[in-house]
Amino acid sequence: MMSAFGWSDSGVFGSMINKGLTALIEKKLAGAGTVEHVELDKQQRSIQVTLLLEGESEPLLVSLEGYRLEEQHGRTKIVFERTTASRRWMAVLLQEYGQEFSFLVPEKYASLVGFILP
Repeated sequence: MMSAFGWSDSGVFGSMINKGLTALIEKKLAGAGTVEHVELDKQQRSIQVTLLLEGESEPLLVSLEGYRLEEQHGRTKIVFERTTASRRWMAVLLQEYGQEFSFLVPEKYASLVGFILP
């Protein structure tokens, strides 16, 4: 069975990509929750993330759409054109960042992100 990544879910490569994305997202969460599922769609240039945040009883689905990579002062930056969330309060917070949402990629993940999200 093929995943949204375009390779076998059971393969070592798919597992490595999933673990890398999960680690990157969990680092950004800074202990506020855990990643339950990550789905990358390279054709649609989107990432769907299911999170379980501390204090919440139900998972939160966040959709990060229209991604692109940029360089900023020699560092890799991921920019998302649109963000949505399954809960209204989170959608409002995401909109506070404006139409585009972005963050710098930690240096140790920069080469992985550049490989996964060309």
